[in-house]
Amino acid sequence: MRFLSVSKNQLKDLSEILYLPFLVTLNASENQIGSIDFLSVARDSLHYLQAITLTKNKLTSLPALPLQRLSRLLLNENEIATCAAFTGHQTILHLDLSKNKLTSTAGIANMPKLQQLELGENEITEVASGLQNLPALRKLVLSKNKLAGLEGFPKLPSLQHVVLNENQLADIKQLDHLQHNTTLKQLDMLENPIVAEKADGFKLEVLIRLNESNSLLRRLNDEELTDDDVNAARTEKGERIKNEEAARREAAEKAAAGEAPVEEEAPAE
Repeated sequence: MRFLSVSKNQLKDLSEILYLPFLVTLNASENQIGSIDFLSVARDSLHYLQAITLTKNKLTSLPALPLQRLSRLLLNENEIATCAAFTGHQTILHLDLSKNKLTSTAGIANMPKLQQLELGENEITEVASGLQNLPALRKLVLSKNKLAGLEGFPKLPSLQHVVLNENQLADIKQLDHLQHNTTLKQLDMLENPIVAEKADGFKLEVLIRLNESNSLLRRLNDEELTDDDVNAARTEKGERIKNEEAARREAAEKAAAGEAPVEEEAPAE
């Protein structure tokens, strides 16, 4: 048997698939499966398994998966709270962990072929742990989490599209943590506090902070960025730099004047 679909049942255990050595695709979505730990010892079986779909089950963690040909792993809509034991995979191209209970990205790393990573609708508060060694990642979805900052955002050399919609990002300076991702072409940040605060000026602020290092950026919140937008940001940034330099000179002059006040003559006795 190469293809197995047992979705929409009441299955709680899948360990019997270890006896299907030629299995290529498994779909066991919408069951009651609470663990796939048995797969962590499947090094000597399931040599051909390439795609696993376990959407809408009861999984609470993601273990290590020594499946040599696995390329697609869909685990969305479970109860996964940790991926710490996962530590990575050599062949996965698409990993979907959306709609789970993750609070961090720890363990989601070391996947040299991963192209698409979906982490939306979790409870992630930081991205400083995990997300390392993902050299082929092109799309990262982090929408509907609890991100208030982007400190520690990793350098992802192939990253083209980041989705940060519906988080708690309120400080425009957090965008500075994306500057080293110079291949970024599309950024989505709808329904964050900073978008409402900056309103029509949001596009300008993003381009001022990102365009010099991310010259490929061409879509923002699903809107095409034009050459006029880029030029306007460049002009505004230049004006701000001039104003800052003038303000520094004025402050330095005032400080110098304050350090050497004119001495008054002592009154005659």
